[in-house]
Amino acid sequence: MNAGSIRSAENLKDDGNVAFKNGQLKEAIDCYTEALELSPEKNLKSIIYRNRAMVRLRMDDFEGCEMDATQALELDGADAKALYRRALAREKMENYAGAVMDARTEKFEMDKSRRKVRSIIEMLQRMLKLTEEKKKAAMSMENRVNDMNKLAFGDGNLEQRTTAMNNLLVLSRESETSASRIWNDGKIIETLMKVIDDSSANEAIVVAAVRVLDELMKNSNRAMYLMESLGVRRICRLMEKYAYLEYIDACGIIIQRLFNALARMNREKEIKPDPEICE
Repeated sequence: MNAGSIRSAENLKDDGNVAFKNGQLKEAIDCYTEALELSPEKNLKSIIYRNRAMVRLRMDDFEGCEMDATQALELDGADAKALYRRALAREKMENYAGAVMDARTEKFEMDKSRRKVRSIIEMLQRMLKLTEEKKKAAMSMENRVNDMNKLAFGDGNLEQRTTAMNNLLVLSRESETSASRIWNDGKIIETLMKVIDDSSANEAIVVAAVRVLDELMKNSNRAMYLMESLGVRRICRLMEKYAYLEYIDACGIIIQRLFNALARMNREKEIKPDPEICE
């Protein structure tokens, strides 16, 4: 790494900071990403990841914020700001256990001289309350998902099964908590694939099944798990199974989500592919 590259990365980092302060979030992301492409030294790289995590948090890209904050912490384990931002992102993604773990860590003790301490304490209290509320909601949600699973994948009549499958689709969109329950550590993949692979299945049920899979793939970790479980070839060949337009469109979106997960990009939030991942 030569001094010129370090200065350039530093300048890009500063430009990103200015853009962020001016509310130009997309420009800030671009500056930080370009700076990372120059492979700056460890300390500067950690700061850039931490700063980009802040922008992504402001853009409501909580998954991206968590990933950037984690990258910063891998480079500098004592970075309290990165830890705090990851905790906030995890809170927004309803990963309360992870958020509480971050908020309770002793690394925050190193940051007690900062005004952020009150925010950390308040967040910890909020997390503990939300964790209890989540436990209660999870019990109710689990019962709802179990009921819909029995109806959708059971031996009931066509109308009951179609309604239940569409209800699963609604639940998968409702919240990350309900999506996680439906996902069930990836066990839903085999169940949905049995429906999709059944050439005698009703069109409405098949379309609903592939749409449920699509909704679950909005989470990049789940998308990567699907790719590892089924393989790229099998996923791409899903589009060949049926000629229903709605089915083909849904399969196409799933493939796009897998690409986004691989490249760590998000078109909805105008987040470009991560250059380090794309290499």
